[in-house]
Amino acid sequence: MLKSVDTPLEEAEIVTDILVSTSLRGVDSHGLRNLPRYIDRIVKKQLIPGAPIKILHDTPTTALWDAGSGFGFVAGKKVMETAIEKAKKYKIGSVGTKIDDRFCSMNPALYSV
Repeated sequence: MLKSVDTPLEEAEIVTDILVSTSLRGVDSHGLRNLPRYIDRIVKKQLIPGAPIKILHDTPTTALWDAGSGFGFVAGKKVMETAIEKAKKYKIGSVGTKIDDRFCSMNPALYSV
């Protein structure tokens, strides 16, 4: 469904995986039932698939990103991956993000990084 509104494949997979995992955990309020709402927001240009993430600040151990109107799920997963890489190299890593969308249920994304 997300591909039908021009969502890049990688983003569609991240969002779908998180929504399905959330529903399978029994948290339907943050799971698949939200898919029509996301599609509606894309059609209304309130949510922009493929929106670039801007790096506002970056150091070896910290960063601040602006994910704009993109998917919170996608930004959240990339933020976690980057913080983990920084921590592997420097023993500490912290990445924050500004975003117009919400992160909803990021718990399943924690298992994938």
